[in-house]
Order: sequence, then structure tokens, then C-alpha cells
Amino acid sequence: MTRRTRKVALAGIVLISGLGVVSYQTRMPHAMQVKPGPNAGKAVDGLAQLQTERNLGKAYYEQGKYPESIEQFRKVVATGRALPTDHLDLGMALMQDGQLDQALGELTTAKQMDPKLTAAEYNLGILFKRELRFPDAEAALKHVAAADPEDPAVWFNLGTVYFAEAQQAADPAVKTAALRRALEAHQRVISMGFGRGQNFYVAALFHAFTILTRMREPAEAQKYLKLHEQFKDKVPNISVMNPALEAGKYGAILVPVPRPLEGASNETRGPVTFRDVTARLGIHPPGPRRPTANDAVGRSLKAGEYSLEFARQHIVSAFPGSVVTGDYDGDGRTDLYLVIPDAANHLLRRDAAG
Repeated sequence: MTRRTRKVALAGIVLISGLGVVSYQTRMPHAMQVKPGPNAGKAVDGLAQLQTERNLGKAYYEQGKYPESIEQFRKVVATGRALPTDHLDLGMALMQDGQLDQALGELTTAKQMDPKLTAAEYNLGILFKRELRFPDAEAALKHVAAADPEDPAVWFNLGTVYFAEAQQAADPAVKTAALRRALEAHQRVISMGFGRGQNFYVAALFHAFTILTRMREPAEAQKYLKLHEQFKDKVPNISVMNPALEAGKYGAILVPVPRPLEGASNETRGPVTFRDVTARLGIHPPGPRRPTANDAVGRSLKAGEYSLEFARQHIVSAFPGSVVTGDYDGDGRTDLYLVIPDAANHLLRRDAAG
């Protein structure tokens, strides 16, 4: 196809016939080709390796393999070219692995490198909450709430921090004031509605019920309990447990988009040649299957019925495969990722020969 002298972000066309992978070749006008400098190859390979380690760290994190995720992000940090988000990602992985002291160092570094990185402040709040440093957790989460007042995760976790402070208070007046702040934070989530709040909305309803019960306001408490009964089956049980409720949008690993190579040109439209390379790559995906009468597809599914095994047997196999093109490692060459719901996925890294 093309050599490493050209930048490719998202380009070309991939066709799917059944689940066959179709590669493509384009021709580039001679005038558009860019000659690399003497160290261009090493620079590209270094950037590609860095991006690969970031993506591996993200993948391990999302699979709950935190030691493996930590290993990948530490490789990135060790290069001396780490971005604030790299320290953030390492800190989050360390926190999930229970290494709170080391996580604190990485998250603090991320915040110092980029004071506007809201995710670093948020995760510091969650870390302080886990360490039972509630005043520090409150301060961090309030900063995030000021920057992003419509995020349900921030208000929900502020509510849990206020509730914890109430539990520790010996003075009845201080306890009541903390419970009132906790209620107001959860009511802030509830006011967003289920459409925006989702699992945070459902959990906030139950927390509001609990707080009002503690405050001896049973009539008000029952109103929230009835709402909770209406909505609790609309989200999976796992989403109302602490790991999910502490995550939210700021609990996601951040991998930067690869920067285009300096002096490289955009891929141009030109003659395109297609060829099916599925068999040559040793990939033999199953064909798409029509749903049967025993499948769950097509009927309502209660949250309590859902499990990974249920999905494998009744849902996943009913979906067709797909192909995504993109430069996952930042080496300037378009790669392919095959998603095959009923079999193994495949990541195909394109080499310099095309």
C-alpha cells in the first residue's frame, strides 16, 4: 500500500462480505510523497511503541487486569515522554489495585502537569474517599462540581462523602447538617432524571430514602423508595455497586489521539483495489446467524436476568461482525480491527509493505 512517509488517521474503505476482511490499496501521486529524514524511522517506531503500550494499558484496565495495566503505563512513564494523562492512567490503575500511596503520587503529578485536567481532581477525590480522608475528598469533588456541575457521578460521590462525615460526627447538630448536605447532593442527581443519571439516579434514590429515614422523615423517605422500586430493574445490579458508582465519565482511561507525523501529507483519494485476505490471515469467522425463538433478542430483558453467559448464548451470536480502520499505534499506517461477536476479535497491524 503506502510507506511510513505518509500520515493516515482514518482513511480508505473496508468492505465486508459475510465476515471476510477486504484489504485495499491506493496509489498516491508522486508529487504528494514525502521523504523521511534520517531518524524518521526510529521516531515513528518509538511513537508507535508508546501508543501501543497506552492502548494495552487501557485494554487491561477495562478487563480488570490492573497489574498488567500498571506494567504498560509504567513503561510509558519510564520513557520520559509521558503526558499528564499517562500519569492519570497509571494512578487510576494503581488505585484500583489498592496501591493508594503510589496512586496518590501519580494523580498529583498529573494535576501538577495540567491543573485543568478535571479527571485528575475527580480521581483524587475518590482516592481520598477510599482513604477515609473525607474533608480532602469533599474539597476535591467540590472543585470538580464547580467545573462540571451537571455530572451525576460528582454529586453522587459528594453525597456519599457528606453521609460518611455525618456517620463520624458526634455532635447531633453537625450530624444533621451533614445529612442535609448529603440529601441535597443526591437530590441534585435525582433532579437530572433517569435519562441523564442512569445508575447514579437509581442509587441516589435509595440513598435519599436512607438519609430521610435517618432524619426521621418516613413520609418523604417512602416517596423515594417507591421511585426506586420503579427504576431499579432498568439498570444492571453491577452498575449500582461502588466500583461503577465511583467511575463515571472521569473514571475512564484517557489515551491521546496519535499526533500526525510532522511533514507528512494526508492520504488522497485515488484508484482503489480490493482483495479478500481473510483466508490468507488464517481467520475463519462464522457466518451471521438468524435469531431463533429461544433468543432473547426482540423481547424486553429485566436487569436481573442479564449475565455474561446469558449474553453469550442468546444475544451475542445474533449480531454480525464488523471492521474498523484506524491507526491504533500512531505509526502512520492504517490498521484493521475485526469485531466478531461469536468468535475471537482480531487486531491486524499493517507493516511497511502494505
